[in-house]
Formats: sequence, C-alpha cells, structure tokens
Amino acid sequence: MAPNLGILVFIALCTAFAVYLLQLNTGREIQTTAGDLSWIDAYAALGDSYGVGIGAGHPIKGSSNVELNTACWQYSHGYPNQLNSFFSRLESNPSRKFQFLGCSGALVTDVLGKQVPLLDRPQIVTVSAGGNDADLSTILNYCIYQWASYDSWTCERVLAQSRNKTESVEFAKNIDNLLTGIKERLRDEDSRIYYTGYSKFWDVTDTACDNVTWSFTRLSGYQYLTQDRRKTMNDLVDLVNRQIKDAVSRAGPKAVFIDWQQDVDRIQGRYCEPGVDESYNHGKGSGINRENTSFYEWGTTKDDDDDDDDDDGSPKEQGYHELRKRWETPTNATFEGAITNWVNKGLQDHPEEVASSMPGSDFSGRWLPDKYARVFHPTKLAHGIIADKVLKAMVLEQCKYAPRGKH
Repeated sequence: MAPNLGILVFIALCTAFAVYLLQLNTGREIQTTAGDLSWIDAYAALGDSYGVGIGAGHPIKGSSNVELNTACWQYSHGYPNQLNSFFSRLESNPSRKFQFLGCSGALVTDVLGKQVPLLDRPQIVTVSAGGNDADLSTILNYCIYQWASYDSWTCERVLAQSRNKTESVEFAKNIDNLLTGIKERLRDEDSRIYYTGYSKFWDVTDTACDNVTWSFTRLSGYQYLTQDRRKTMNDLVDLVNRQIKDAVSRAGPKAVFIDWQQDVDRIQGRYCEPGVDESYNHGKGSGINRENTSFYEWGTTKDDDDDDDDDDGSPKEQGYHELRKRWETPTNATFEGAITNWVNKGLQDHPEEVASSMPGSDFSGRWLPDKYARVFHPTKLAHGIIADKVLKAMVLEQCKYAPRGKH
C-alpha cells in the first residue's frame, strides 16, 4: 500500500522546520525553530506576576481586566505579549483572539476561580502560577531586603513555612484542579496547555556573595547572601517546579511543562554569578544593569531605555497613564502591593533609612515605581527566553500529535 501523502508531508514538515529569526523584543535575535503555527486563532495567557511580565516594558493600554482586578497590569514585553506578537505576524485568521488574563499576585486558586471562567475556548493556553503560594514576597522581606522585620519571624522560619506549604497535599491538589479547570474549557483534543516553571535565582558555585547583603539599614543584624542561604532558596524553586511538573504529568498529553532554567545557566543570568560584584552602593547594586541579568534587582534601570520610550526619552503616554491609575487603585492583592506594604512598615519605623534606598522616588505610600516593585522578576531578555521555549514546545507537540485537519 502506498504511504499516505498527508503523512509524508507532515513528516517532512516535522523534520525540516522553517527557521524564524525572531526579535521577540529581547534586544537580541533568538533563533527559534518554528513549524506551521498559522492554525492558532485563539490564545489565552493566565497566571501571576511572572505571567504578566511586571516591569518588562510598559503596561499595555486597556489590558487591565475589570472583572479580575484593575491592578493586574499586563506588560508589553511579558512572554505572553511576545508570543501574541509572533502569532500576529503569521498568516492566520484575522479574527484571531488573544485573552491576556493574568494578574499580579494571583494564587493558584485565584487563577482557577477568576481567570479560567473567562476562557473562550482557546487552542493554546500558557499559565504561570505557584510562586505566590510559596510566599515569595515574604521571603524577600525576611531573607533578602528586610524592609520591615521587627517581629519574632526569622528568615529560617519563613523558608521552613514556604517549604511546608509547597510540599503540602493542598499545593499539589490546587495545581491539579487548575489544570483540570483549564482542560474543560479548551477548544478540542488538539488544544494544549503550556505551564511555565520558575527559575532559580542564585548561582551557588562559589562564596563571593557570602559577605554581601541587600538588606536595608537595620538596627539588628543583616541578612547575608551566603552560599547555604542561596542553596536553600534555590531548592525551594526546584520544589515548586517539581510539584508543577508532576501535576502536568498527571494531567495527561494536553499539558506541557516549560523548563527554561538551562537557558538562564547558559547566559549566566542569575544573581551572584562568578566575577559579578553584587554589593550595594548607596542602595544600588553595582551589577544590577549587566546585560545578561535574567531577574530585576532593587532600583535597576535595566530595560528602561528600550523602544517603549518616546523620542524625548519620556515614557510612552499609554504606559504613563496606565501606571498613574495605580495611585487610585488598591494594590494589596498584587505582588507589587505586597512589596509596597512591607516598605510602608519599614517607613513607619525608620523613614530616613528606607527612603534613602529609593533615591528619586515619588513613593506615595500606595504604589512603588517599577524599578523597585519588579524585584526578583524576569527581565525582558528572560521573557524572550520563556517565549522561545514555549514556541519550541509547540512545534514539538505538532510533531508528536498532528493537529487533525489543521495541516
């Protein structure tokens, strides 16, 4: 029997993909192997602050979703918008729909209860969720910055609490429920969920950072970036990823885990990389603006001079007005709001010390500028890496499961 011509064509497609050189708004070209993805006409992005890209670019005009929270703030260089920009360049259905539903500060249960019900039969869903369930903002206060830490809690106690939460049956069950909820709203059997993991923040290969502290001026002891402390925090990220990856496996072939950690290793994009001086100088780290940094540090101006600015260097009007809305918007439920609350507590007790670490800031007591609120979140470069990994995973899925009737 002669082989099916359609099968031969598909095999040829999967063994000789067209190579797209995508700018992906990262400031460098990323070579992405991409097959025919023109069949995608409905993409939805869910998740937390990693899934909206806080601080990477400018808030997208009109993207704040009233049904969720007017302080969600999806950003132009977050990986969901980078993916959407790529899909927009394909010769696909002009009525293609993009639902950008992620919200900073969202817990896994928030994504399930507030974002998933809004899905409109998407073919592709990306999701980032779980970091807030592991108490990231609390860890940053007690173990890194010490904006406010005058109670009985210690870094060790906070890290232990985070591990207990992440190891719990409830944590795993919440992710299972989220994946089940998304699957129920997918368009068809060929639709896919791409669940992005998190990346370890620290290089732990040497002890150069052991005498470095990023703590604000304290009356009591500083927290130092010791090798053991860095390893413990990296282990927590690995634990979160393991829980997500196991849940994705339980969810079956419709769900795919996206691991981008090796790419961060490749570009040496973590904090405390060998040869990088991470010490602070008047509240600013000397290494905070290096090219390959994958995560924002306190007060960084990295990515501030990109193409999101007008010719005169001022923020684009739409981004400026979106940011100004935060003055009237309660932000307690967002990651930025949590950081703002910690800083406010510090200001109440030691206003001069805390304020000196935010030079030039017009801090209102309700909203922090992005150069502070985006700490420990992916840079524009890192979001490009995530987008690239998702695209490659999508092509691999096409090789494994040919979308019926789409080729």
